[in-house]
Amino acid sequence: MEIVVRKATEADIAKLKNNPTWGCEVSEFDWHYSREPVKISGTSLR
Repeated sequence: MEIVVRKATEADIAKLKNNPTWGCEVSEFDWHYSREPVKISGTSLR
């Protein structure tokens, strides 16, 4: 498969502006962190 890169035309842009915004409901996952987050310079990283 060949990949072609080109600048979008005005027609391409107009067509894309009519596409609906994708979205979904909030998901829940059955998991948790096994330890406390690491704190670096006042921020926390998990």
